[in-house]
Amino acid sequence: MKKYLILSFMLIPFIGLSQDILISEGGTVNTCSGTLFDSGGGSGNYSSNENYSITICPDNPGQNIELDFTSFSTQLNADILTIYDGPDNTGTGTTYSGNATQSPGFITATNASGCITVEFFSNAAANTTGFAANISCYEP
Repeated sequence: MKKYLILSFMLIPFIGLSQDILISEGGTVNTCSGTLFDSGGGSGNYSSNENYSITICPDNPGQNIELDFTSFSTQLNADILTIYDGPDNTGTGTTYSGNATQSPGFITATNASGCITVEFFSNAAANTTGFAANISCYEP
């Protein structure tokens, strides 16, 4: 019995390391694991009239964020995902809109901070399943 208790306490720090992050949470998140979702999460559609921004930074200095988009569907040319290579939206962003063929795919930060900023805007018309991206870090 003692062995099981010790093992349980040893595993507790590893529970919940991977987290689901909704773009609607906003702000800055420091993580090297988890999944970034639109406001609908993993099972729902995003809403109309959204305007969200989130910055994802690595846990440790010297690392850079990677986003691997595993699903992507927005209203073409109306609901726009913009990705910035940096800790804010002051640089030139790359925009994505539409279905899986317009998906961002695999995105890596190349800036000194290692951060990526993601913005999402939706209009008042139709909405769809949105997006999901696995978050990880790498050392350049």
